[in-house]
Amino acid sequence: MARYTSEQDKYYQGMKLLIDLYYSYKSLGDKSDIAPEFIEKYIQIFRILLPGFDSFICIERKRLITFLYNRGDGINVEKPSNSIISYFEELIQSIDHQENKHFQSITLLGETVRSAMGNSKSNNKPHEFFFHEELIPKNIASQQKMYRLTARSKTSLDKKKIDKLITPQQVMEWGDEIDKEIYYPPYKHQTYEVEVVSAFGRKIVDYEAMLRRYNTVLVGIPYVHAPGYDKQIKFYEFLNGAFFGFHVAFGSFNRIKLCKYEPCKRLFVEKRLGSREYCSNICRKKHHDSTQDPLKRLCREKQNAWIRNKLSPVFHAKLQRNIPEYHVFMDDCKSCAEPVKGGLCKKLEDKYQDKYKKVFIALKNQRESKK
Repeated sequence: MARYTSEQDKYYQGMKLLIDLYYSYKSLGDKSDIAPEFIEKYIQIFRILLPGFDSFICIERKRLITFLYNRGDGINVEKPSNSIISYFEELIQSIDHQENKHFQSITLLGETVRSAMGNSKSNNKPHEFFFHEELIPKNIASQQKMYRLTARSKTSLDKKKIDKLITPQQVMEWGDEIDKEIYYPPYKHQTYEVEVVSAFGRKIVDYEAMLRRYNTVLVGIPYVHAPGYDKQIKFYEFLNGAFFGFHVAFGSFNRIKLCKYEPCKRLFVEKRLGSREYCSNICRKKHHDSTQDPLKRLCREKQNAWIRNKLSPVFHAKLQRNIPEYHVFMDDCKSCAEPVKGGLCKKLEDKYQDKYKKVFIALKNQRESKK
């Protein structure tokens, strides 16, 4: 297997986290509020897929979270369960229909480079500030939006006190302080012209809007929006770019699969193409077990447990030599008519022939003597 490029590894890791976020929201049901425990999930995703996101200001509201980062860039996460669930459910439909290529004729039209900014001598320790929006009664007739500092990272800006209330303007000033201490390396915006070949592809590029905007897509930030490189984006626009960037990095979506175990059918991303059919070893075993006669399977597990218990370290110490631990496999059970008690399996006994036969018979006799 060829080693991943840095771009491929970025989208591989990012897609795994997005899938985890999708299932986290699925478990919540119909709740549209943003779960506070998910904020860390967003931070992990954005740190991987958004350049300049090492330091940020997070403003938390009931149904909206705003992240400010990278000298004025921002992303608004509003009712994320609606967007992320709809995207992944459509992706699941496309996988069910064996559609894994959603674009063709992807043409790179050009690149725009953002220059390096900030303090090149910075130690680049991340600066993180978390605020919660509150409406403070200024007088009977009006209310004022204020932001309460609820948490922060240990940075050089240690004078900021937890629980402090500040105005929106002061939040922007804090952002300016961060920018003075951070070094932002250069990075590229890439512009692509694409031909969409699937329903999911149309969703990714917000097709109808793009037709009105030169039929072009931007990736590399990564998010999809009109030419002009908007600095303020919404979460669904970020998802557009994440999915499109994954397609550009790998050439298709054939690395994103559904677990073969029917009761599960969970999405997963495989590292090596064609190497996996199940999301976990547990599902692989469950699917394997479901294809077998349950009586034979339970009998086989009983025989294997019996020999495993008999050939314990204590037994080997008494015998002063090691006896190989043979097991019964599925093919051994094909000719069996009915289950037997532990230690009475003829197939297992046949495996302990020659010099080990006396040991096996002794183990069986131990079982008989305990009756």
